Amino acid sequence: MSKSWEIISKSTPIELTWEGDFQPDTPRTEAKILYLWKQAIRKGSEAYTNGAFLSMISASVDSKKTAVRCIRAQYMYYFAQNREPAFNFHLRPVGVSGIIEIQTPDGPAIVVAKRGKTVTQYPGLLEFIPSGGIDGDALLEGGRVDFMSQFLREFAEETGADPASATSIEPFAFIHDIQSDVYDVCALIRADCAPDTIKLGVSKSGEYSDVVFVPSADIESFIEKNKHIFVPTSPAIIKAMKETRILR
Repeated sequence: MSKSWEIISKSTPIELTWEGDFQPDTPRTEAKILYLWKQAIRKGSEAYTNGAFLSMISASVDSKKTAVRCIRAQYMYYFAQNREPAFNFHLRPVGVSGIIEIQTPDGPAIVVAKRGKTVTQYPGLLEFIPSGGIDGDALLEGGRVDFMSQFLREFAEETGADPASATSIEPFAFIHDIQSDVYDVCALIRADCAPDTIKLGVSKSGEYSDVVFVPSADIESFIEKNKHIFVPTSPAIIKAMKETRILR
């Protein structure tokens, strides 16, 4: 069985830059994509928003840093790529994948959530939160990418907690979900908030149906026991965490 993930790098500082905007090769291709996009909106079966996202061009790794070159693209191009094989634009989204550690009465714990049955990717599977694509708000002038702000936005949206309760964000790896061809900056987020706050926030997010708090010392064995119901990159995240010794 082929591996569903790979760790591109770990431990080294991660630097993301974006180099302009993706555009289809011809006006005719653009027109076809617009037609496909308008059809999807008209059917109204899903909520589509044509925002900007980050797509990877290349990644280089040395002892000093992981340098990831990207391009900005509109979501409708990625939608068309997934819907019609003829639109093979090689768009590969770059996102963030956080692991939240909080303090509970029984000690430090990791937040694990169950994806809702109506989400597009990996419905019903367990994953660490927060996670999401890097959107236009993180893409700054001069080609800089403020992915740390993306972590904070995802944290607030998915947990309902005050962003200020995230006391630290520590990036530790850059990984590749081979199955969906998506790349993620991974970070440990230590947060000063109560489990009940996160439970309530997760229930309101609409993306998840349940949440559990796994003792930090047991997270490796927990994911090994339940790996068949985790999203594919979870073992990669745990492996990188173990090797970088980021959990105290």
